[in-house]
Amino acid sequence: MDFEAINPEQLEMPIGYAHGVLCPAGGRLLLVSGQYGTDRDGRLPQAEGLESFLQQYDWALQNVLDVVRTVGGGPESIARLRIYVKRAGDVLAGRDRIAQLFRARMGPHQPAMTTLEVSGFLRPLATIRIEAEAVLTDWDLEQRPQ
Repeated sequence: MDFEAINPEQLEMPIGYAHGVLCPAGGRLLLVSGQYGTDRDGRLPQAEGLESFLQQYDWALQNVLDVVRTVGGGPESIARLRIYVKRAGDVLAGRDRIAQLFRARMGPHQPAMTTLEVSGFLRPLATIRIEAEAVLTDWDLEQRPQ
């Protein structure tokens, strides 16, 4: 997908994301519900503290990508991510590891991204939830796994 990163000169240059993403004409929009950092059986990691947060981050991002891949897309199809966290301090403390996990899953692609701290989730032990918007072309949809 050929998104155009929009980073106006008037704004600070973003690191790891784009201020805006212009989607190509003719794409179809896929809205991905918020994904917890769970395994396929709905279990959260057994780790604690920052390690639990990082594992939940990695699994939540993978779950988002699994939804996108189901319709033929990939990391490059994701136009926007919204990341909801229980503790902003986890993001700050794990910043370098988060960047590594993100690159391992997303490659060089930089979608528009927002991270928000929330008071909690419906799953009490969850520390993160990620939702996304992806744009797919007809070609992506034709390549969709059967």
